[in-house]
Amino acid sequence: MDFNQMANMLRMQPTVDSAGQPIDTKRPIVFDKGGYEPHTELSMTATGNELGLPQANAMYNVPTIYNGQINDPSTFSGMNEIRKNVMQTPNAYKAYQTEQQAIPDAIQRSKDIGNARSDELRRAVLMKYMENM
Repeated sequence: MDFNQMANMLRMQPTVDSAGQPIDTKRPIVFDKGGYEPHTELSMTATGNELGLPQANAMYNVPTIYNGQINDPSTFSGMNEIRKNVMQTPNAYKAYQTEQQAIPDAIQRSKDIGNARSDELRRAVLMKYMENM
C-alpha cells in the first residue's frame, strides 16, 4: 500500500479516480474468459439512449461487470443486465458530449482502479495461477 492509499484510509475518504468519480473498492475481482486478466469494472462507452438514461445523446462510461459476472454488451442478455444495473443509479455516471471525450476517461479510470487495488489484483492473479498448477 502506498502513502496516498494509506492517507485516504486514515482520512476515511472514499477512493476516487482522476475525474473525481468514486471507486468501489469492494467490487469483486473476476477474470476474463481465458482466466488470465483480472477485472473489477471492465468499462464500456455507450449512449444514454442505449443505456436507457435521460440524456439520450450523451456518452457514458459504465461497468459491464455486475454480481461477479462479465456481461457482454454485444449480446441481448448482456446489454439488458448492464442497462438494468445502470438504471438503478442513473446519476452515478458522468455524461460526456462525445465519445472522444469519454474514452480517455475510461482508460484513465481503469489505470486508477489498477493502482488503487494493485495489491488485491496481484494476489488474485497469484491465487489463480496457483489454482491452475
